[in-house]
Amino acid sequence: MPESIKKNSEFRKAYKSGKYKSGKYVTVYVLANKSDDNRIGIVTAKKVGNAVQRNRMRRVIREIFRLSIDENFQGYDFVFYVKPSHRVAVNSNRKLRAEYIPSFQELQDDILYIVQAMKIQ
Repeated sequence: MPESIKKNSEFRKAYKSGKYKSGKYVTVYVLANKSDDNRIGIVTAKKVGNAVQRNRMRRVIREIFRLSIDENFQGYDFVFYVKPSHRVAVNSNRKLRAEYIPSFQELQDDILYIVQAMKIQ
């Protein structure tokens, strides 16, 4: 399993200096690091849903990374920013709730498309 990016300064460095591309569900930032190992950071804002939904998205992205990306690239920092889903007012008290949580396959297709389109080596 790759090391996690935890420091705010490391996230800012990826945002500022890294290449990025957006998909339907996530934006991926990629920055070369000085080691042979990949590192991963996942950002899920509170707008994504409750804690259960946010943690599920993190677990799914980590698994997609482990299965599809980690073995193909070396020496990169990957930051995944999960976009908030469309929200709709449907509750009787007019509170907003998440309308849709993407499936594993939808997220995997989105992430792999983004990484391939970035043409990193």
